[in-house]
Amino acid sequence: ILSVQPPHDPFVAPDEYMKHFDRDALVLRPNVPDIDSIRQQARKDLAGYYAQIENLDDNIGRLYEACKERGLLDDTHFFYFSDHGDCQQSHGYIRKSSPWEESIRIPCIIRPAGRKSTGKVAKAMITQVDLAPTTIGLCGIEVPTWLQGYDLSGHIASNGKADTPDPDAVLLQHVFPKTFACLDRPWRGVVTRDGWKFVVVEHQPIMLFNLNDDPYELFNMVYLPQYKKKKAELAEILRKLLAKAGDQFEVTI
Repeated sequence: ILSVQPPHDPFVAPDEYMKHFDRDALVLRPNVPDIDSIRQQARKDLAGYYAQIENLDDNIGRLYEACKERGLLDDTHFFYFSDHGDCQQSHGYIRKSSPWEESIRIPCIIRPAGRKSTGKVAKAMITQVDLAPTTIGLCGIEVPTWLQGYDLSGHIASNGKADTPDPDAVLLQHVFPKTFACLDRPWRGVVTRDGWKFVVVEHQPIMLFNLNDDPYELFNMVYLPQYKKKKAELAEILRKLLAKAGDQFEVTI
């Protein structure tokens, strides 16, 4: 296991990588507010963020080549993922801890042992809690019944398993407040396979998005009466996921 901090603030990388990214030429996401101070900060941070990513990618390549030279590729599963995203001024927010897509979506790239990368994008919904049972499944070991998460190894490699079931919805949890420019209180949420996101703080819903129609989360429907039924449906899904996780957070709509 190798854990590295970058890409992470402060957004500075070696000069050989920083020179590849002209902050003034960067295209910002459509949900970065049209406020000069915010957009300038986004460009500055993104230039360093992208440089850090390129630097990390190069070093992962070095690790891969070292494994290849030592004949380890047939016995090594590669998992590449992060613990959170970064808002980078989308909606005027920074860093992590907010329920916006930029914060909660993470990379998850898996190369099974003995196989070349196919570039296949699995349609399964996966969260970090699924990585342990999926790793065990890839190794051909029976997953303990007490282990949380889903074994999604059938979506990744031909290991004798059919595409194993994955959830119709996944739970989002942020359990304590942070003090930087993020959502400043605990929250819980759910994202469904069919593209709905619903988020609450205690005693109050705050977000309802259809990510299929609105991937940049520009139209918050949570307080519109015509979505009352959908909000109730998602609230019930969220309550069930919280109960399964042993989380007593109260969901009120």
